[in-house]
Amino acid sequence: MENLCVLEETFVDSEALRLEKAIILQLGKLGALELFNVCLSRSLGTSLVSNYADKVDDYKDKVVVQSSKKKENKTRRKREFVSTAVSSQSLTLKANQEDLLGFSASLVKRAPNTKNKRILVAKREAEMSKGVKVLAELEKIRTAIEEDTKRVASLSTWAEASGVDEKVLQKLLHRGYYCQDELIRSTRSLVLYLARKYRGMGIALDDLLQAGYVGVLQGAERFDSTRGYKFSTYVQYWIRKSILRVVARYARGIVIPWSLNRAINQIQKARKAMKSTHKKCPDDYEIAKMTGLSLDKIKSASNCLRIVASIDQKVGDYLGVEYMRKVQSLVNVWEYEKDLCL
Repeated sequence: MENLCVLEETFVDSEALRLEKAIILQLGKLGALELFNVCLSRSLGTSLVSNYADKVDDYKDKVVVQSSKKKENKTRRKREFVSTAVSSQSLTLKANQEDLLGFSASLVKRAPNTKNKRILVAKREAEMSKGVKVLAELEKIRTAIEEDTKRVASLSTWAEASGVDEKVLQKLLHRGYYCQDELIRSTRSLVLYLARKYRGMGIALDDLLQAGYVGVLQGAERFDSTRGYKFSTYVQYWIRKSILRVVARYARGIVIPWSLNRAINQIQKARKAMKSTHKKCPDDYEIAKMTGLSLDKIKSASNCLRIVASIDQKVGDYLGVEYMRKVQSLVNVWEYEKDLCL
């Protein structure tokens, strides 16, 4: 009976040894065997494999007769020790895997529109604006040289005036052109969003987009990243300004001065503000008092056509030219009848 207990204990130890070998094999496949041995040697002094191998050999060579209760307690302690060691090492391995794969997993989980990517895009746009500024300064130097010499500036002359070598100048130029392309590519959706608001004013959408891209480059030359705001927020003003300038210049069959176009915009804003405040359409005297413009300028601005285009143009998703022209005509007739009544 005692020999049977010893044999059972030997089989239990052999099962534990087989389990340990399987765990070590899996650790070797994962590449964490060295870490397992280092951690185990620090805690126990010797590896589990050598301890269990020595104990199995001892049981095979020598049979010790002990009380059944003591054997049961010893077997239970060994099982608890093996399970604790295996669980602790599995947790350590799992933690190491999470440490190794955490960075890549975080990159996979992050969506393209996360806060971190927006920060990276803002930093990249700030760096690109610096390249555009350098290119603008170089272009100013080249323009000054050509105005003085009345001929096209050579690369050597340009480099000498800039105070750099020819190779450095070429690198700066390539860098500046690359920054321009990147800024235009990154703000393409923003320019399209703003340009769509000015459709139906007699200007093709492609021309509005080109004007918006010019505004992007103008804003990049004046952008200062040290003030704390993003490039996309700052450049919206320059995009609108460039588009409005193109609309004011080419939306009419007869080009009017920029000052007169600005007066027209002031009159429209004043008329809209007074109408929303006083719930009535103001006359020329009230508009002149609010804007500070003379009555003659207000009358000349009122006579200017806002839109000149084909009356056969179709009305699309936005307000078409034909519809806006008719609305403007109705407004003029209504104001004229109101003046007669007064």
